[in-house]
Amino acid sequence: MPGKGNDPRGMTGWTEETLRAAASWKAFKEGKSLFDCGSVSEAKMGTTGCRGAVKGGKRPFRVSLIVKSPTDIEARCSCPQNQSSGEICAHAVAVGLA
Repeated sequence: MPGKGNDPRGMTGWTEETLRAAASWKAFKEGKSLFDCGSVSEAKMGTTGCRGAVKGGKRPFRVSLIVKSPTDIEARCSCPQNQSSGEICAHAVAVGLA
């Protein structure tokens, strides 16, 4: 569970609610569904965020989340949506929930 024990997200104030507030309603809903379906194939937590991969199509989407503060999360993903807009995408939400 995010924000518990030795989870690095707890040190930064990053929780499911933080992701819910940072992402659009659609991105959070789709990301939660990807997470619940087991589409996150890799997730590695660090002290300032996480990196991971989400299964999708021919190749996985690579995701990096950097938590600058509880209200400032930077997401980078190889998906077209994030590449064009920089917004937190469903893949970033899924890795953040992992």
